Parts: sequence; structure tokens; C-alpha cells
Amino acid sequence: MMIFIRRWLLLAAMAAPSTLTGTRPAFANPQDTFGFGGRGPAMGNAQVADARDLSAVYYNPATMFLIPDGEGLDHFSIATLAAVDDLYVRNPTGGDIGNPIINSYNVGMGMVDGIGTPWFRSGLNFQIPIFRLQLQRTYFPDEREAFFSNKLNFEFYGGRFQRQVVMPAVAFRPHRLVSFGAGISLFTFSQTDTDVYLADVLDQSKAFINLRGDQQNTNSLTYGLLFWPMERLRLGAVYRDSESFVIRGLSKVEVEDFHQFSDQLLDFRVQFRPSQAGLGAAYRFSDVLGLTGDLVWYRWSRYRDLHNERPAPAFNDTYSPRVGVEYVWRPMWVLRGGYDFEPTPVPRQTGRTNYVDNHKNVLSGGLGFRLPAEGYVASFDLFGQAHFMIPRRTMKEATRQELLTTAVQSAFNVEDARDNPGWPGFESGGRVYAFGLTFSVGR
Repeated sequence: MMIFIRRWLLLAAMAAPSTLTGTRPAFANPQDTFGFGGRGPAMGNAQVADARDLSAVYYNPATMFLIPDGEGLDHFSIATLAAVDDLYVRNPTGGDIGNPIINSYNVGMGMVDGIGTPWFRSGLNFQIPIFRLQLQRTYFPDEREAFFSNKLNFEFYGGRFQRQVVMPAVAFRPHRLVSFGAGISLFTFSQTDTDVYLADVLDQSKAFINLRGDQQNTNSLTYGLLFWPMERLRLGAVYRDSESFVIRGLSKVEVEDFHQFSDQLLDFRVQFRPSQAGLGAAYRFSDVLGLTGDLVWYRWSRYRDLHNERPAPAFNDTYSPRVGVEYVWRPMWVLRGGYDFEPTPVPRQTGRTNYVDNHKNVLSGGLGFRLPAEGYVASFDLFGQAHFMIPRRTMKEATRQELLTTAVQSAFNVEDARDNPGWPGFESGGRVYAFGLTFSVGR
């Protein structure tokens, strides 16, 4: 009988988080996956030393000085982004064990202005999903997910495409050979507490619930440097803080006739983005041909998953090389292309956990059209990206018995052991496609 009551008390406690629909966490920046604007994503996102439009706020705020200054607003852009996926996670017999990823459609806007000074720039860009403000969900990367979807999930795709981005930035140029910039990404931290009173554990429709929600502003910083050692050569550096969206809280559940509280702590850290540092170079071979290259380091070894847990084994730090090319085909037409290799930080998942990720080859291309008019230039920039996942096959080294939900059984006093969703192994791969169009007016 006591086991029966404990199980109902657990269900009562779990009722509290379901009331938090107004304070769910946001997801990490979609610009980290696809880039921003129409030019940078077409050039493999190799823009640390060469961002020339609204994307400078994201890639490297110091590059805002590549946008000419004059009277009035110097640069204004409207950008769109669409991302669709063709990803898969299968068991060794070919059965589908992956949760689907929702396609994303976003619109963004940005502007850069120097208020008529040669030594100062300010910029702002933001991006929002068209059909929603945010999309959130959590899942377990191990045997605990057997009690929910019983499927596996790509760790770095999905909800991160479905959130708004707000990034202001400023830059200073104390000397003609060097400029400095700093930007800030704005988001929120949520503290949510609930009090639940249950008159009857067998009838949760009679639960009384009070909610206390406190959303506070928080941020992550970006620092950038741009150096002009030669007329045709630029060197850049950028550093971005780690970024995550935290929701914490306490649910207190009181049950009639027991006169005691059952406390449940909430602690989620949704779509952690590691700190990263990048070095870049841009060289103009002529007035019609330019080449860019970046090397970006990601500190994935500090990664925390959706339940604010450190993976075991820990993720690995990675280095991502990027290259881009731009060719002025005709006075009003520009062709672009790029390549980006994104190594996975996720080690082989031969034990309990099932973090899904692959090495990625990212191919990109784009087309630009320029239309001068009365001191300004109207620009249309189209890009396309294809993220090709290098197929990855994982087989568990632990036995089936070792991967059963024994930890869950012990904690909850339940008798039904369920297989780990990733046992006896899985393979993952597929493609993600992104497309975008940017309209800009600048000098």
C-alpha cells in the first residue's frame, strides 16, 4: 500500500512543472548554426575579418567599420531564413528511433550607423521565428527517456532554430589600422516556484496551485578586433561568452491527511552554447576577387545538457575551419561560395548515454545583386546552405542488463524495467538545408 501511495505522490509532484507554460526557457542562438544575413552564410560563415552588413553585429562588431559612414542611417537590412531537415536516427535493423525536428522560418532586421563620425559605429540586429516566439522541450539522453518518447534526439538541432535573437553592439576605431567592437546578446533567466495542495491523491482535478514566476534579464558578451596591416589584407579576432537559458524553481506539494510537503527542484539549462574564439583573415586579390578564412574554437568540454547535467564521458573541445570566396561577376552581380567543417564534440556513445551528433560538411553558395540609386545602394543577397552529416554508427559495449532502467527502478520503486532507447546501438546521419534572402540599403 505504501508503494502505491508513493507512486501517486510522485505523480502529484510531477503535476507542478506542467503549470509552467508561461516561463519555459528559450533556446540557443540560431545564428550559431546558419549565420546571419545573406552574405556571410553564403561564404561558409568565414566573416571574422569581412562582415560588411547587418551580420557584423554577430560575426565581429569591429567589422562595422567596413560599412561606409555618412549622413543619415548608414546601413539597413531585412533578412529571411528557412531551415528544413532530412535527418535520421535508426537502430541496427533500420527502425526509426529519432524524434522529428520542426522546420524553421525566421525573419530578421538590422541596422548600422556611425552618427557622422569616422571613429564610432553602433549596430543592432534581431531575428524572430515567423510562426512562434519560442519552441521548447526537454528530453533525457539515457534510459530515463524510455518512460517518455522512448526515442533519441539530435543534440544541437531542433528548438534552437525557434527563438528570438536581440543583439546590440558598438565599435571604436582609435587608429586607421585597428578597430575594436563589443556586442551583447539579450535573453532571460527564469525562477519559477509552485505550491500544490492535493485534497485527494486519486483525483488531481481537485488540486489547488499557486505560481510565483520571476523572469530576469541576463546576457552574454561578444568582443571583436579588426586590424588592417595592408590595404588588401585584414585580420580579425572575436570571442563570445558561453550562453545558456536557465530555468530553476521549487515545487512544494502538500497532500491532505499527510500534513507534509513533497519538494521537487526544477533545474534546466536549455541548449548550452559554449564559449568560442575565432581568428580570421580576408584578402582582396583584385577589385573583383576576395578570399576569407576563419578558424573557430569551441569550448564544448564545459557543456551541460537540458537537465543541467555534465555528459559522461565529457564532450571534446573542437576547431572548425571555414573558407569563403566572393567574385564580382559583373558590376551589379556578385557570386559567393564557402565551406565549413564542423567536427562533433560528442564522443562515442558506447555506454549509458545517447547524445546524437555527427561530423558535418557544410557547403554554401549565394548570389548578390547591387542597384545604385542617389548616393545609396540597394542590395539583394540570396544564399543556400547544405549541412551534410557524415554517417555515424554506434554500438553499445555495455550489456542489455547493464543499460536497463535500474536507477529509475530504485528511485521510484517501480517494477517495470525498460530497455535503454539506444540499445543495442544506433546510426545517425542525413542533411539540413537552409535558405535565405536579405534586402539591404546602404552607402
